[in-house]
Amino acid sequence: MIESTRQRLKKLINCPIDHKLIFTLNSTQAINMGLRGILRNGDHVITTNFEHAAVSRTITALKKDRNIEFSVIDIDGMTSCEEF
Repeated sequence: MIESTRQRLKKLINCPIDHKLIFTLNSTQAINMGLRGILRNGDHVITTNFEHAAVSRTITALKKDRNIEFSVIDIDGMTSCEEF
């Protein structure tokens, strides 16, 4: 059933490679896997103050683990970035 669902979803979103479509427990796990899979040591992330906690917590953890830097853009009307 899982593989059948995977194939149908791949067709729906035009995903040609099998390992590019995975199932996760929830969106928090998917966000963690995505950010940890993409971000490398010394990268810089620009995010907003409106992000889901899964994003901000993962980026904060990666700051310690991988020396990630990040800036938060205040989307409540301010135009400057606050560097962390």
